[in-house]
Amino acid sequence: MKCGGLDHVVLDISHKPKAFITSHFPNIYERCLRFGFDMAREPISVVPTAHYTCGGIVTDLNARSDFDGLHAIGECAFTGLHGANRLASNSLLECMVVARSAAQELSNQLQRAVAAPATLPPCDESRVDNPDEQVFIDSHKYYSHFRVTNNLLDLCNLVLIAELIMRCALARHESRGLHFTRDYPQVDPHTAGRDTVLSPPSFEQLDAPANA
Repeated sequence: MKCGGLDHVVLDISHKPKAFITSHFPNIYERCLRFGFDMAREPISVVPTAHYTCGGIVTDLNARSDFDGLHAIGECAFTGLHGANRLASNSLLECMVVARSAAQELSNQLQRAVAAPATLPPCDESRVDNPDEQVFIDSHKYYSHFRVTNNLLDLCNLVLIAELIMRCALARHESRGLHFTRDYPQVDPHTAGRDTVLSPPSFEQLDAPANA
C-alpha cells in the first residue's frame, strides 16, 4: 500500500463455496453484506489495523508474570501455548485454557491477602486540575497535578506501553514476523527461537553516539 500509494488492498475468497464462508466467517460475512459487499461473490477491501500487543509479557500457565500481582492472558501474554505472537482466534483459545487457571490462582491469592484498612483518608483535590480541560499533559504530572480518572489512568498506561514497545523494537536489530525495521531488514539467525529481547537499552543509551 505504501509503495503503490493505495488506500486499501483487496481480499478475494470467492473461490470457496458460500456454505464454507458463512460457516467459517459468519460475522464478517454478515457485516460485509450490511455495507453492500458479498464476500462469497466478490473481493472485499482490507487495510492493516492495530493488533494489540501481540505477546511480550512472559507468564506461567497460571498467568503469573515475574511482577508480583501482575497477571496476563490473551494476546498480551507469552504463556508458551501459542508462542509470543499469536493472532486472531488463537489467543481466544489460549484464554479459554489460561483464564480458568488464572481465576483459581487469583482466588487462592485473595484468600491469603491481608485485609484492607477499614477506612481511608479523604482525597484532597483542592490543588489538582481536571485533565479534560488541558490540551497537553506532561507524563511526569499524571498524579501530582491532575485529578485521577479512568481516562487519565488509561492514558498513562497507553504511554507506558508505547514506550516499552519502542524500546524493545529499537533493541531488536532484525526484522522478524510482525516486526520490521528499515535499519535491519534481514532476519538475524542468532536470535532464531528467541521471542524476547532481554534488558533493552534505555533511550539515553540508544541516543548516545556509537563511540561514546
